[in-house]
Amino acid sequence: MSSPDTRSRRLRSVLTGAALLVAGAAGGSAVTHAIGPTIDMAPLTPVTIAHLADTRGPVTLKGRVAQIYGHDLIVDDGTGKALVDTGPRGDRLDLTPGAERTFQGRFDEGIFHADFIVDGNGSVTPLGPPAGPPDVCRRRDRMEPSPPPPPFAPDPAAPPAPVPAPPPAGP
Repeated sequence: MSSPDTRSRRLRSVLTGAALLVAGAAGGSAVTHAIGPTIDMAPLTPVTIAHLADTRGPVTLKGRVAQIYGHDLIVDDGTGKALVDTGPRGDRLDLTPGAERTFQGRFDEGIFHADFIVDGNGSVTPLGPPAGPPDVCRRRDRMEPSPPPPPFAPDPAAPPAPVPAPPPAGP
């Protein structure tokens, strides 16, 4: 039979091990989220735009950028044209009409939603999920206080306000 001292040591060891396991899992999760978006591996063989509607899941699309509208692109691969949505981060891309690019993402209801763009050198640009809303409260703390409103000045062109009659005198 074990003594109470041995049992308490075992319990402490088990609890310490469990705490380390939980801390490691939480730390690993935080690091994974901080690194960036997860990569869904799309097939390496690009799908033609003519067959894009038949696809499900991650897809690779390769073509020439025909037109640019903010973060939306018209891409032409010779078999057809597709509207490619690059999301909010697409506004900062260095793209010009005529550029050949490879896009990885998903086709849904007539729009190709790009998750990654691969340039001719093989450099991958993750587009990832959209950024969250701006932190208005933090910005408000750094803002200058609003100036006071201007003093009231009556309009000189307006007729004068009627003067109220004095209250009747009491008995």
